[in-house]
Amino acid sequence: MRRLQNARSVLREDGASEAEQETAKTAALEARTVAGEALTELQLLTDDVRVLALADRVVDVTFTLHEAADRADRDRRFDLDRAAHNAFVAAAGPLVRA
Repeated sequence: MRRLQNARSVLREDGASEAEQETAKTAALEARTVAGEALTELQLLTDDVRVLALADRVVDVTFTLHEAADRADRDRRFDLDRAAHNAFVAAAGPLVRA
């Protein structure tokens, strides 16, 4: 989903056609649906409130990557996304390895 959201931002910034931007948006929304399904599966597998909150944060931060106003904002959002992802992996890892 990160790659698709980033592509939306880059396409808009580069002045891509509406058709290209709409195709990218559709792909990103489909990826968000898949991410939502994964969150539901995670909710069924654990009741760890912290892990679930971190997972929600990853999806929320990732889904807003396309809202970046410019490259600097996109880079800042990407850093936030990476940090959210790493925090989730660090918290969920012990549950998976237990």
